[in-house]
Amino acid sequence: MNLRDKFLGNNDYLDASNDIVFKMLMCNKKCRRYVCALISEITKIDEEYLLDSLFITSGDDKNTSIEDKVHIKDVVARINDKLVIDLEMNSNLTKNYLERNIQYASRIYSTLTPIGENEFEDRVLIQINLNKISSRYDLNNELIQEFKLINPDNNLVLTENFRIYEISLNKVYDIWYNKRNEATRLVKLLTPFITRNKRDISELIRGDDIMSDAFNALGAMSQDRRIFDILNKDQIEKQVLKETSLEEGFKQGIEHGIEQGIEQGEKLGVLKSKIDIARNMLSGNIDKKTISKYTGLSISEINNIK
Repeated sequence: MNLRDKFLGNNDYLDASNDIVFKMLMCNKKCRRYVCALISEITKIDEEYLLDSLFITSGDDKNTSIEDKVHIKDVVARINDKLVIDLEMNSNLTKNYLERNIQYASRIYSTLTPIGENEFEDRVLIQINLNKISSRYDLNNELIQEFKLINPDNNLVLTENFRIYEISLNKVYDIWYNKRNEATRLVKLLTPFITRNKRDISELIRGDDIMSDAFNALGAMSQDRRIFDILNKDQIEKQVLKETSLEEGFKQGIEHGIEQGIEQGEKLGVLKSKIDIARNMLSGNIDKKTISKYTGLSISEINNIK
C-alpha cells in the first residue's frame, strides 16, 4: 500500500482534523479569509475587523520549507498586542487535555501585559478548542459552548478577558450528514474538519469563495507526496513515543518486586521490542539519531539491524 492510499483510503481529500494538516491550513496565507470567517462565527468578532487586523503566527514565508512548516507548534492569531486567539486541534483527547490547554492559554495571557503595567482591562485571550472526539462537554450535545471564569453561586463573571470555546466536531458531522437542513454558516465553515469526498466538497464550494480557499488548500495537500511522507513519519514517531512510554512504565513495575529471573526475561522482551520499533522507524526513513533518542539503542546497534 502506498502512503497516499494509507492516509486517504477511499477518500479524495485529507481533512483538517489531523494536527499537521490543521496547522498548515490555518497558517496558509491563501486561507486568510477562511480563518477570519471561522473565528468570526465562533467569537462574534467582526469579520472585516479581523481581515484588517489579524496576524497569524506561522512559518509561512517564501524561504520556509514545507518540512519546517509542519513543525509549527501552535496556531496563534494576534490583533496588535491586546487580543490573542489560540487555536487548538484536539484530535486525541486525554483525561487532562483541558487542563493542559488552560495551562498553555494562561502562559500566553501572562505575556500580554508587561510586568509593571496595570492596564489589564483591554487585554483579551480567547482559546478555541476544536475537538474531534467526544470530550466531557459533549454531554449537552452542543455544537459550540463558551466558558468563562464565573462564580457558580451568583453567575458573576470574574473577567470577560479570558474565554474558551469548545467546538464538537462530532456534532458537526451529525448535522452535516444527518440533518443538513439545519446546517448553519458555522457548521459549513467546520466541514473541512470532517468532509473528505468530492461530492460534498463540490456542494460546499459552489458559489462560496471562502470555502473554495480552504478546500483548494486541502486538495493541494492531498496531491503532495511530501505531505504523506511527513504524515507517515509523524505517525511512526507518535507510536514509538507511546510504546516506549508503556515499556518504561512496565520496567518500573518490574523493578518494584518481580523476581529477578522474570525481570531478565522481560528485559529481553523490551530489547526485542526496541529493535522492532527501530526497524519500523528505519523503514519510515527516520534518521538514526532520532531512532537512538527514542529507543535508547546505540548507533552501532541500529546499524546491525537487518
